[in-house]
Amino acid sequence: DISPIDLINIQVFASKVIGLADYRKSLHGYLISKMNQVAPNLACLVGEQVMNSGNKLVMLNLLINIGNLIRIE
Repeated sequence: DISPIDLINIQVFASKVIGLADYRKSLHGYLISKMNQVAPNLACLVGEQVMNSGNKLVMLNLLINIGNLIRIE
């Protein structure tokens, strides 16, 4: 038996999970788009496997600092 309060909590939790999943999809699309715009060759080399590894902040940092990486070489 599920009480009405528990049912409300389950529905709220499920809607938050769905929202986070949608946010993850949009962030993934954004990172792929930026990677292809800023560094298409690096995007081909690195590929989506690294982007799917869960380390989105490293990829975002790489995109932000890609100009510095190019100057170093």
